[in-house]
Amino acid sequence: MKKAFVLMLLALFTSFGLYAQSPLGFNYQAVARDSSGEILAGKTVGLQIGILHESSEGEAVYREVFFPVTSEFGLINIVVGSGSVLHGSFEEIDWSQGPYFIQILLDPEGGSDFTEMGTTQLLSVPYALHASSSADSFSGNYEDLENLPNLDNMIVLPNPEEGDMLFYSGESWEALPLGEEGQVLTIVDGVIQWADLEHDPGNTVTDIDGNVYPVVEIDGVEWMAENLKVTTFRNGDPIPNVTANADWAALETGAYAAYNNNEGHVETYGYLYNWYAVDDDRGLCPEGWRVPSDEELENFMNFLDPNGSINDNNASGKIKATGTLGDGEGGLWSPPNTGAIDQYGFSALPAGGRFANGNFAGMNDLTYFWSATATPSEILQRAWIWYMSYNTDTFYRNNYSRKEGYSIRCIKN
Repeated sequence: MKKAFVLMLLALFTSFGLYAQSPLGFNYQAVARDSSGEILAGKTVGLQIGILHESSEGEAVYREVFFPVTSEFGLINIVVGSGSVLHGSFEEIDWSQGPYFIQILLDPEGGSDFTEMGTTQLLSVPYALHASSSADSFSGNYEDLENLPNLDNMIVLPNPEEGDMLFYSGESWEALPLGEEGQVLTIVDGVIQWADLEHDPGNTVTDIDGNVYPVVEIDGVEWMAENLKVTTFRNGDPIPNVTANADWAALETGAYAAYNNNEGHVETYGYLYNWYAVDDDRGLCPEGWRVPSDEELENFMNFLDPNGSINDNNASGKIKATGTLGDGEGGLWSPPNTGAIDQYGFSALPAGGRFANGNFAGMNDLTYFWSATATPSEILQRAWIWYMSYNTDTFYRNNYSRKEGYSIRCIKN
């Protein structure tokens, strides 16, 4: 009997540039797991992509096939539109005549015995694809536009330097040169200027073990600016440190572990906790603090990217620590650390995670934050989680087994 396999979509639909003789396409990324939730690591799989017109059961205007090799984390990365064509022409799809749906079929053995994994509407067609098939697309010549604006009063800054900013002095527009790293913008006597950021030693919170965490306020919510590393429940009871994979897999009560059971990772990345520890009435966070709900994390994402939505946003770059491995900045993300600017000092680091079977994976590439919200099904035993990757700036949402181990950021009540 053929085993069931699943693809967990990361929903990356990023248009390629529209250049002469360059193929059009969009990135597609997924995580392949088998029916028990185990990732398919380092395995050649068969993947057929179909673009359907008008409905999930509509006519296939295009089909192609790929035979990618999954990464050690089960990741599949392809560019839709660049595979071996089975039917139709990707470049001739008229994206203006949607809706269109993407159909995914998988053969986990790397052959052509495909099983349909699902069909999803393409709610946001990459702009370059739409523009290439639209009769109203811009020619690229500014003079071809109608109702051109009057640029007579356009602000022109003489001799601009990279990083300059403009402000109005009350009489004219002035340039503010780029400040130094670590400085913040402030206003002194009505004049905007750069100033050194002085650390406020009072803006911290301490857990029951005596660990001190910096605190940042984002959209009126106070967050820990480091991952939780407590080993004691708030009432003084110890949280079990479970190292053996078999013991971890059997748990239905709270526990924690260091990544790869290496305590050397804890100072930077904190501990990884299963969701049973999150749900324990004895409390993980310091007094007056709590693990955020799924709704609160969604609100957080919406603040970071007001134009975004769940799994289709550009939010994570604003809270990822900057820098990459080997550059000396301490960011510890694998290159390219897409979009990272750490705008608010949240400084998310790639702490990785621990799967339900006890295996560790993802350090330097991924980081996950538990919410306090379980999914309704007690049979599936899952809870909501938000995560980010080294090669996108999307803040993703999914639900995983409560047995898995991930990071925690507490918020103030």
